[in-house]
Amino acid sequence: MVSRTMRAKRSLSQTAQGNNLIEKFYLKYKMPLFFGKGGNTRIEITQLLQNFPCNAHQISQMLKKSYRTIRYHLNILQDNDILEVDKTGGNYGAKYFVSPKFNIEIFEKLLSTNR
Repeated sequence: MVSRTMRAKRSLSQTAQGNNLIEKFYLKYKMPLFFGKGGNTRIEITQLLQNFPCNAHQISQMLKKSYRTIRYHLNILQDNDILEVDKTGGNYGAKYFVSPKFNIEIFEKLLSTNR
């Protein structure tokens, strides 16, 4: 018979293994988007949009980068399920925000360890 503490330890171990798998997934598939050419811009956009949704024009003004550059990186982030867009008011002024599918805590942790 397995005691409660043994079950709890096993559960914690499985949770830690699950977190490690998620971290490995992010390292392999998501984090390469944030390193190399254009990575710093995508990091800045993702960190900005954690706080509040913005449209492409607002992001370009806040980050002091061209509108075209911002649109390019927004499309890459959106294609990789990192950002989502709310087009309730039409395409112009569409608000971008971090996708609920994207685990921002793991992103921040991996970003701090890989910098």
